[in-house]
Amino acid sequence: MLNLQSPISTPTLSIVIVNYNTRQLLDDCLASIFAAQAPDGGLEVIVVDNASRDGSQALVREKYPAVQLIASEVNRGFSAAN
Repeated sequence: MLNLQSPISTPTLSIVIVNYNTRQLLDDCLASIFAAQAPDGGLEVIVVDNASRDGSQALVREKYPAVQLIASEVNRGFSAAN
């Protein structure tokens, strides 16, 4: 199990995933991250969702509560999400 750090501490690794209507790929990606061994010092996982309509946001909220979800109300595109 990964050692996710609390927001107060600084993790060794931050993973940012930009998503738009790729629920299954996002699920596969997050499952892979959580199956891996975390680095010493832990990590944080952030999903930036560009107003997906395929249930991506609900997936993150329900299945991956340790992930920080930034949910945009409009699709601002990949570059704006970074």
